Amino acid sequence: MWPANSELLGLFRISFALFNLCFLFGFKFDWISVYPDSFFFPPPGIASIWHGFPEKWFFDVLSIAIILTNFSLLFGFKTRISGVLHTCFLLVAFAFVFSFGNIYHLILWAIFPLVMSFTNWGNSFSIDRLIGNSKRPVEGWPIALMSYFIGFAFFTSGIAKMTGGWLNIEESATYQYLVLVTFQTGRLGFFNELLLDASNSFLWELIDWFVVWFETLFLFAVLKKSIFRWFCVFGIIFHFAILVLLEISFSIHLVVFLVFVEPGQFSAFLGSINALPKKLSVKRPINVWISLMGLLILIYILIFFRFSDHYLVDGARLIDWISFAIAFILIMYCGLNSIGQLNQKREG
Repeated sequence: MWPANSELLGLFRISFALFNLCFLFGFKFDWISVYPDSFFFPPPGIASIWHGFPEKWFFDVLSIAIILTNFSLLFGFKTRISGVLHTCFLLVAFAFVFSFGNIYHLILWAIFPLVMSFTNWGNSFSIDRLIGNSKRPVEGWPIALMSYFIGFAFFTSGIAKMTGGWLNIEESATYQYLVLVTFQTGRLGFFNELLLDASNSFLWELIDWFVVWFETLFLFAVLKKSIFRWFCVFGIIFHFAILVLLEISFSIHLVVFLVFVEPGQFSAFLGSINALPKKLSVKRPINVWISLMGLLILIYILIFFRFSDHYLVDGARLIDWISFAIAFILIMYCGLNSIGQLNQKREG
């Protein structure tokens, strides 16, 4: 069973909600309503109940519902209900997004608040705690369940690649995809021109095999916590490579991986951040964090009602690069801290 700490879970909840505020800047679904019904080919699910795209008001209400439940998670008000509803609203919204025929890798991020709600992550740093609604005990089994969801998602991706010809030594699927993304979408990563000229077929085939077996073995890594954490770290590096080479972002997965960071190391990292205002001679650090959170919410609301751009833009955005930068800082901090503790034990 994965360890469950009330304070850490509360911080994970706040981190998830804050990430959404940044990731969903200007996030609206009303753009779907302008398309004719001839584009409507929904996958099996709730969207198939409709015979065409709903009216604009439907997506406006849905967008507001997603935002309100996210704020409810941020402040920890009716936290379990908010997490369940947030997932339900997201799944409804993306059911219509997927009705255009292209399915994005969003399911882990979408179901995360639903699963984590049953850890009772609203017991700390929440309005629920202030008003006495946080009486349920903290549970660790949802974290374990989330790890299996992650492992299974990667496993199915690996199996699909394995049966789809990625292990064929006569041609490289990775190189073919690089060519497709570069010339069909026009997205140019930092090293596209250099990689397109690379003629080492052995290297490209090695990448194919690594991707297939890494994703396939992810499910079995769930059986041992330490190995699973390393797979999560390699998952971050793996998706960063995709961002650099193909400008396809999976930054939404980073906040899901965050819950599997070593609790002790994460606590030390947060302690260092919390000590920053004191080092800057700020008398009341809590006022700094409250002010920053309030400013972020104000900026979000202003941008949300000012712009109608949706997040499904072509290529990576600034928030994607920032997200990976924060993830790498966290990995480096925890890794160096672990090495330091190991050296202390050896010296002792």
